[in-house]
Amino acid sequence: YVLWQMPRDGGPIPISEFRLTGRQTAFAPLSSPYADTTAFAISLEAADVTPSQPTQVLAIGTTT
Repeated sequence: YVLWQMPRDGGPIPISEFRLTGRQTAFAPLSSPYADTTAFAISLEAADVTPSQPTQVLAIGTTT
């Protein structure tokens, strides 16, 4: 899985990769300020490959 930051101007930015192995907590810095972010998304991706764009989006959450 990959967590994506969706900035107001520009394409999706990969923030962190993770695998479903029970409860996990991970911290990663944002590439763009939170105030410039419209949403975050999670996509299912092939192992050990970080794509430049999400391929199979599983969830999107907007920011306020």
